[in-house]
Amino acid sequence: MLYKAWSGPSWTEQHGWAYPALPVCERAGVLCCLIDSLGAGGVEDVLQPGDPPCPANATGVVGLKLDNNNMTGDVADVPWAALGPTLLLLDLDGNSLGGSTEAWAARGGLASLARLQFLSMGENRLTGPLAPLTALPNLMALLLDHNSISGPLPPELFSHGVLQYLILDGNPLGGSLPAEVFLNSSVLRDVHLAETGLTGGFPDLPPGAVLAGFLAYLDVSRNALSGGLPRYLARALLGSLDASHNTLSGPVAPLLASSWSLIELKLRNNSLNGSIPADLSCKRLQKLDLSMNALSGTLPAVLGSLRSLVDLLLQDNPRLAGPLPAALGSNNALQFFDVRGTGMRAPVAGDAGLPPALRLSVSTSASSGGSLGPHCPSAVLRSGGYVGMSPYYWHYANCTCSPGATPVFNASTSNATTASAPAGTSSGATGGEGETMFCVPDGGPGSGERPGLSWWVVVIIVAGGLVLLGAGLLLVYRLLPSVVRYRAALAKRMPPGFSRRARGCVVTLVLTDGAAGAEGWSKRVD
Repeated sequence: MLYKAWSGPSWTEQHGWAYPALPVCERAGVLCCLIDSLGAGGVEDVLQPGDPPCPANATGVVGLKLDNNNMTGDVADVPWAALGPTLLLLDLDGNSLGGSTEAWAARGGLASLARLQFLSMGENRLTGPLAPLTALPNLMALLLDHNSISGPLPPELFSHGVLQYLILDGNPLGGSLPAEVFLNSSVLRDVHLAETGLTGGFPDLPPGAVLAGFLAYLDVSRNALSGGLPRYLARALLGSLDASHNTLSGPVAPLLASSWSLIELKLRNNSLNGSIPADLSCKRLQKLDLSMNALSGTLPAVLGSLRSLVDLLLQDNPRLAGPLPAALGSNNALQFFDVRGTGMRAPVAGDAGLPPALRLSVSTSASSGGSLGPHCPSAVLRSGGYVGMSPYYWHYANCTCSPGATPVFNASTSNATTASAPAGTSSGATGGEGETMFCVPDGGPGSGERPGLSWWVVVIIVAGGLVLLGAGLLLVYRLLPSVVRYRAALAKRMPPGFSRRARGCVVTLVLTDGAAGAEGWSKRVD
């Protein structure tokens, strides 16, 4: 059966499968205990062995748990009818099983699994559309992440009536997000659609639509969703929304100002704009990630009063300005926040400009300026949590340059560059608002001096010159005899009196005449 169809001898765990006489309930991965259906505990409950242990007379196969077992083959090649009457759980994650969902349905395999409640085949090679799987009437969990399932999301999947957990991350589905995800006809609790090729925006709901009452987790990250965040998201009962790495635009304020159920909100790497509202309804927030957007304005004081807040990620929003809320980290469980890549800055330099829950460390470390510096302290939470902050925020207080280097402060507001006080002083004492600090070698830009070359550079230059000189002398030595021989041979071929310099022959005639006496004359013939 399964053993023969799916290359049993190559399985990682195959205890008992090669021996037909062995009771089926004693084979590896076979569950013959009655297990509870999916309840309030979620997907994990159904994966645990029953308690108390299986009785000795148990015979019906209610579950197959053969995940990560080096299995290959086609899902449609198994005679599922023999397992269908009792099978409730099928966990085949992390294998290399392939085949089409359409072929699985056409051969009667899916129709045989009418009692199946839990189907998990993540990280396999399944192909075909999702529609055939909607015919499983008792299916409560469908986990098919990272296969090759294609085609749009069928609306029937979200109005299934029983399905509660849907995980399809990493499949090339394409198409748009169905409105049924958010409508009352759905009993889904968790929906995972990350990296599935979704396009378009959040769906428009019909007038007077009643929102789903169970949806608590929605992940549509790493797609191509565009447009704004619809207002009905604030009325939904979502505890976690992840729409990171899309192209969403528009303000984020309405969602933050109205949603009271959100515990996690991840909108990283979009084009959202506007400010964070001063009045937040989501008092239960534990993680807020708005990094890599186009937010502006200042941070409201209410962020410091969210008692459950653990992570606050706002980096790479250049238009965010002003100081951190004074109560940040004092009245909540904050463990990590990041405001790098923003225009946020304390009103005064050093520790005095930080919220009371933060301090500057005693030690310093090199910044992105390189080995010359600046070497700056880090800001840390007094509770021990990590902070992502640039020394720009505290005006480069206590930042130094390496010996032999001088700090230079660049005022970004006026694009003016001013050399400042000796190394070791902070920009808070010397520069104006918006300046940044970097280090240059003594006698660097503007001094007319250039740093000396390293010894190994000098050695390479001298060695290279000697090699070129030797090559030139060798070439002359080789060519000189040939040139002499050539000129001698050429001279023998020329007529008497030939001159290359005169471009012709020069003949001198001397004639004497008795009448002329001893007087002679010469004539040049060209």
